[in-house]
Amino acid sequence: MTNRATGIGSMPGTDLAEATRTVLGEVGDLPYLVELPARGPTASMTGRTLAMVDGLAFDLQPAGWRLTGSPGIDHRRASSLLRQDLDTTEEIVRDHGGPFKIQVTGPWTLAATVERPRGDKALADSGARRDLAQALAEAVRTHCADVRRRLDPTELVLQIDEPALPTVLAGSVPTASGFHRHRSVTPADAARALTWVAEAVSESGATSVLHCCAPDLPLEVLRSTPIEAVSCDLGVLPESRYDDLGGWLDAGRTVWLGVVPATDPDDEPPTGADLTAGVLTWWRAMGYTEIETPPGTTVTPACGLAGASPAWAKTALGLSQQVARNLSVEQGRMEPGVRLRTPARSPAGARAACHACRDRGHRWRYYVMDQPTVSDGEFDGHAAARGSRGRLPELRTPDSPTQHVGGAVSTQFTAVEHAERLLSLDNAFSGLSSSPGGPGSSATGAAAPSSCASSRSTAWRST
Repeated sequence: MTNRATGIGSMPGTDLAEATRTVLGEVGDLPYLVELPARGPTASMTGRTLAMVDGLAFDLQPAGWRLTGSPGIDHRRASSLLRQDLDTTEEIVRDHGGPFKIQVTGPWTLAATVERPRGDKALADSGARRDLAQALAEAVRTHCADVRRRLDPTELVLQIDEPALPTVLAGSVPTASGFHRHRSVTPADAARALTWVAEAVSESGATSVLHCCAPDLPLEVLRSTPIEAVSCDLGVLPESRYDDLGGWLDAGRTVWLGVVPATDPDDEPPTGADLTAGVLTWWRAMGYTEIETPPGTTVTPACGLAGASPAWAKTALGLSQQVARNLSVEQGRMEPGVRLRTPARSPAGARAACHACRDRGHRWRYYVMDQPTVSDGEFDGHAAARGSRGRLPELRTPDSPTQHVGGAVSTQFTAVEHAERLLSLDNAFSGLSSSPGGPGSSATGAAAPSSCASSRSTAWRST
C-alpha cells in the first residue's frame, strides 16, 4: 500500500463545485464527496445521511431531526440536495478515474442525535436503534451502487463517521431534560450495529474506515467488527492507546493519521517537514524503528474543515498531500521530488515538533470550540516538549508551547456591546474594601472567596 492523503469530508462555504475542485486539486490520490454544513441542517452530517435512507421517514424539528410517520419537507429537501450534489460531483470528477471516498454518519451517532416520534433520542429505544442501523446498512448499499454507476472509481472507500461512539459507550449522552444520561450501550450491541453497516460496505465492494477524533477511540469494540481501518486525530491520542493501536495494526488493519490542524492556526502554521517528522516519530513509538518499514499511511487533517477559512482548508489538504509524499520519498517508494525542506531533526526535535502539533489541537478545542478532550491536569502534564525546549533553546520555534499563552478567540458567539466596560480579573475587585464587614469581606471578617469559574463563564457568554 502506498502513502496517500485525503480529507475527512466537510469543507467551508456553500459552493460545492468550487470545494470539489479544491479537493481534486489538492488530494487527487483520494478525493471525496464534499459536505458543506454551512448550507444548513439538510446539508449537515446527520441530514446528509438521513437523505440516503428510504425505509424510514424523518422531519426537522426545533430540537433536530426526528423520526416521523411520513417524510417531512426537510427530509425531501435533503434528498433533493444530495442528488444535486452527486450530479455536480459527477460532472467534475467523472474523468478522474481513480479512487473515491464517500461518508455516512454511523449508527450510534445517528441514534444519539435523531429523536423518536414522541421525543428524546432514539438511543433510548432498542427497537429504534435497530431500525436506524438496519435502514442505514441498506442505504449504504444503495448509495455505493449509485456512486459506482456515476463515477466508476477504481476503488471506493466508505467512511463511517462516529464522533459520538465513545460518549454512547460511556453512558454520557444527556436526556432531553438534561438532568439525566441515557444508559450506556454494551460493547456487543455497539459492535453488532457497526457490523451491519460494515458488512453492507463490504458487500458493495468498498473499503470501510471508521472516523472518530475522540481520544478514547473504542478499538476494543471495533476489533470485533469487519471495519478495515480507523481514522483518528493523532494530536489528542494518548500514549496509553498506542498498545491497542499496535494490536490493530498487527491484525492486518490500517490507521489513518489526522495530523494537520482542522482550523486556521492562531500562530505560525506547521510545515510539511514538521508534520512528517511527527508522523515518523509516531511510527517509531509503534515499534517501526526503520524508516522503510512502516506500512502505507493515509494522511488527513485532524477533523472536518467546515470551521476553517477557505484558504486554510486548501492549505490543510495540501499539507496532508505533502506529508504523504514526504513519507513516500523518505521510505524510498518513489523518486525524490519533494524532500523534507528542513534539515533532518534529532529525535528530541522530532518529539518537540510532535508535541507542539498536539498542543495546538488542545488549545483550539479548549479556547475556540469549548470542547476540551483532556482535563486541565492532563494538559499541564504534557510537559515533555516544554521541558526539552527549555533545556535546548535551539529547539525553540515560534510554535513552541512555551511561546504562547491562551489561544484564539471563539467566533461562535454573537458580539454584543456592554453599557459599561467589562472588567478583567486583575481589576474586577478594585475599589472593594477588605476591611471587616466591607463588601470584599465575609461576615467573619475573612476575605470572601472569588469565583473564577463564574467570572470566566460570564466573560465567555459575553464574547
